[in-house]
Amino acid sequence: MVEVYYYVPSKDAENLIDCGIKLSQWYDREIILNSEPKKCLTAYLNPRDNMEKYRDTSLTCLKLLVEEKYCYVCDGALYSMSMKNPCLTQLFYESIVPVDKYIFGTYMLPECLVTTTIIGGFIREMNKKQDSPILFENSAELYLRNIIETNRDKNPQFDNMLLFYFFSSLAEISEIDKIVDKENKWVIFRNRRTNKIITLRVPDINEVDVL
Repeated sequence: MVEVYYYVPSKDAENLIDCGIKLSQWYDREIILNSEPKKCLTAYLNPRDNMEKYRDTSLTCLKLLVEEKYCYVCDGALYSMSMKNPCLTQLFYESIVPVDKYIFGTYMLPECLVTTTIIGGFIREMNKKQDSPILFENSAELYLRNIIETNRDKNPQFDNMLLFYFFSSLAEISEIDKIVDKENKWVIFRNRRTNKIITLRVPDINEVDVL
């Protein structure tokens, strides 16, 4: 069994906890799985993966216990983009994996596609203060952390490069000053308001190990 999080209107929460969530009534998406159309409930691995719903006082977050064979994980960002850009549809379908095959941190916005009715007894309300601890703040944080750590391992100058391009972007919109010493490959960024400076190396993009 796998635990996933599903948001419902608060007025319906008590009834759903007692009576279950009928797939044919509550499905919000229909996709092709194993060459067959499947109705799905869209849930999350982490309740904070949708902060808009997490903060919405008109919604209640339910914790569902689902048999693994009825739960798949997909790239939610790809799904959203494919709605406006059909050429991404195939990439979205390629992102769908059984939940037991999903590696945490693979997608910035993983969505859990539940393909079965959830009966009462396998649903309870999530208590934001007293519920079982969640190991990471949200999936986006874990995803970005994994990318950063991977790049740090492959590129020793990655932190310097990350800051260089961040501050260079601010300089492009005239938020800060950028002074470059091309000969010695130093760069200084200066805050115009406080005069505080940050000194970095000018990164050599040719030395980057491309992922």
